[in-house]
Amino acid sequence: MNNQITLTDGTRIWLNAESQLEYPENFEGQEKRVVRLKGEAYFEVAKDTAHPFIVKTDLLETQVLGTSFNIRVYSPDNAHVTLLEGSIKVSDTHHTKELLIKPGQNATLQKGGTFSIHEVQAKEYSTWAEGQFYFDDTELIEIMRELGRWYNVNIIFTSKEAMHYRMHFQSDRGDSLPQVLNLLNSMQKVNAKFENDKVIVGL
Repeated sequence: MNNQITLTDGTRIWLNAESQLEYPENFEGQEKRVVRLKGEAYFEVAKDTAHPFIVKTDLLETQVLGTSFNIRVYSPDNAHVTLLEGSIKVSDTHHTKELLIKPGQNATLQKGGTFSIHEVQAKEYSTWAEGQFYFDDTELIEIMRELGRWYNVNIIFTSKEAMHYRMHFQSDRGDSLPQVLNLLNSMQKVNAKFENDKVIVGL
């Protein structure tokens, strides 16, 4: 299940699968509210303009005053920040590149420390905290990567074409893996089956 944490300042955080958060017992006497994240988390930050809230990861850093946003940093090729409300400042860990992003924008860290900005359906980056899988025009490899993390199984593709097939898919995170795979298969686009602790995906 998703891990929900409420910090002493009232900030609420939802941790996704394979994620860890380090934070102090309280922020009293500190100029900044600093936490460290590995993996993915959705934040609803309590507003406090005098004490910026900073999320540090191994690859990027995000500073906010009070807002809702999602950070996903599982690997160097999957590091991005999505803003739902308010405004945030995103930078690499060395602060060589900094930018402000607006609601509905996603900042993806590129090789070399620069960011690319895209308009996105912010819902896709927040519904996991509400117990849902939600993907809109997403490559199947990304969908299966998320399912693999959540259900702790390896994913094997037998078709390169299937990996890059784009689809809309939504299901409940409380469902069993076979239930989710049955729903995926019912769309009659790909065939996914669970065998020997692995999910095999083909056309």
